[in-house]
Amino acid sequence: MMEKTGKIILFTSAMYPCKIGGMEIYNYHLVRELAKRKEAKHMTVLSSCPVAIDGITILPEKERVFISRKFGLSTASTILYYWFSNKFRWKDVKVVYVPYTSNFSFSAFPYLILKKLLNVDYVVHMHSGGGRDTNPRWLLNKFFKHARGIAGVSHPIVNEYKEKTGREIKYLPPLLPFEASRKDKQSLRKAKGFDRFKKIILYVGSIKQIKSPETLIKAYLELGENFVSNQGLGLILVGQGRLLAQLENRYGKGKNIVFTGAVPNEEIKDYYRMADIYAITSWFEGTPISLMEAMFNKLPCIGSNVSGIQDIITSGQNGYLFEKENHVELSRVIKEVVINEDDAIQKGEKAYQDYLRRFNYDDHLTDVINFINGIE
Repeated sequence: MMEKTGKIILFTSAMYPCKIGGMEIYNYHLVRELAKRKEAKHMTVLSSCPVAIDGITILPEKERVFISRKFGLSTASTILYYWFSNKFRWKDVKVVYVPYTSNFSFSAFPYLILKKLLNVDYVVHMHSGGGRDTNPRWLLNKFFKHARGIAGVSHPIVNEYKEKTGREIKYLPPLLPFEASRKDKQSLRKAKGFDRFKKIILYVGSIKQIKSPETLIKAYLELGENFVSNQGLGLILVGQGRLLAQLENRYGKGKNIVFTGAVPNEEIKDYYRMADIYAITSWFEGTPISLMEAMFNKLPCIGSNVSGIQDIITSGQNGYLFEKENHVELSRVIKEVVINEDDAIQKGEKAYQDYLRRFNYDDHLTDVINFINGIE
C-alpha cells in the first residue's frame, strides 16, 4: 500500500498556558516552534487550550459529543466530531502524534479504531513511566503494538517500555528553547521582595507528593536558624499543586520560606537568574525540564538519587545527589554547597557545559519531525 502524504495531526490536548506542567509546557513550545517550519502547512493541532499561534492551525477539542468523558470518551468525542466536520477529513490524515502519560487508559481505543477503519497511523511520545500505567493492560498492549513509532522522554522510560512492549523506543527528551534572563540579579530580587536574601535555594515544579517538596523544606529547616540567618538563606518554591495549601499553611508563616504558586513560563527564567542553588527532590522523573533549565543557567544542582535525575547529575562532577526523602542528608549537602561556594560555582559551570554537549533544541525539533514522519 502506498504511504499517505497528507495531513499530520498533533493531538496535544492540554497545553500551556491553560495548564502548567512539564508536558503541557513542552507541547506548547513544540507547537510554537514547529509553526516556524515549512512542515507546519501539513499540520493541525487538536488541543483543549485555545491558544493562537501564527503559522499553524489549532482546533479545539470537542469533548461534549458524549455525556461522560470517562473511558476514553473525551478523545473519542473529539475524533467523532471532526469525522463529520468540514475542518479536515480523517481519511486524508497521514499520522497522529499522541503525547502519553500514565493516566492514558481507555483513550487508546479511538486511535486503534482510526487505524483499523481508515488506516490512520499514530506515533506515541511517552512522558511518564515508573510502572504507573493505569489499567487495562491488554488495551495498552494493543495500543503500543499498533503504533507506528514510540518515543520516551528519558532513558529509564525508553528501557522500561522496550521491555514492556518488545519494541525499539526512540529517545526524545522534552527539550525547550531556554532563554537566560538578561535582567540584573539584585534588581530582580528587589522587585520580587527577595532582596533580604544573600543566597536563594530554588525549587521549580509541581507541589505534589511524587515531587516530594516537603523533603526540601525539612532539609532547609534542618540547617538551623543560626546557619540560615548567618548565611542569609532563603527557600523559594515555584509551582502549584494539591499539596500547596497544606504546605503553605504549615511552613509558609516564616519570612525565609516563600511559596510563589503558579508563575507564567515567560517569567521562570527570572527566578533562575535570582537563584544561587537549585534542588529537585522527586521520587521519580522522566527528563526533568526544570533541572535542564537550572543547568542551562549554570546553577549548582542538587537532586535525589533516582531514575531520571541520576542519569543527568553525576554527583561530585556536575552536581550533587542525595538519597530520596532523606532530608537530613539533603540538609548536609545544602550546607556543603553553601559553604564551599567556589566548588559549587565550578559544578554549575560543568552542568552548563554538559547541557550544551547533550542537548540541542534545533536538532531535537528535526528529530521530532523525523519521528512523526517515520524517518530513521
